[in-house]
Amino acid sequence: MSIDTNLPMELYKANVQLWLNMGLLMQEARQQWADLGDKTLEDDLEETRKELEELSRASDWRDLTSLPGSTAWRRMQKRVGDAQACTETAIAEQTRFVAGVQHALADWQKSVTRAFSNVGKAMPVTAPMQGVVPDFSALMAMFAPPGSPAASRPAGKGKPHAH
Repeated sequence: MSIDTNLPMELYKANVQLWLNMGLLMQEARQQWADLGDKTLEDDLEETRKELEELSRASDWRDLTSLPGSTAWRRMQKRVGDAQACTETAIAEQTRFVAGVQHALADWQKSVTRAFSNVGKAMPVTAPMQGVVPDFSALMAMFAPPGSPAASRPAGKGKPHAH
């Protein structure tokens, strides 16, 4: 019987690729939000510059007293537009991110399926499976705290049954 020992490496590669894809998706999402923040900051700076120019052009007290009302109205309208744009960006970004995650998981699933199907080609279906996977209970007992049931359990006996 021949057992394909490439399975762990193929699973490792599939997991690394999944994490790489997820990391790239997160990086792209972070960049989208940073770009939105930069644009918002630029817009706010431009609006402040315009307001300061209006203040500097005021020729008398009456012009100066009318500025805060018009400024507040413009700012309120802008904030409503900004909130709408932010919501639209959030929905679009979330939709794109979820689609990317679905694609990454589908790729991962294909890689894992391919890795296991290659194992099936290397090992005949009629091959007996007993003894293929070793009993790790003795090894696990080494890591159990002294005096615990797992530490005193003899190797190969499995889990104790509750009565």
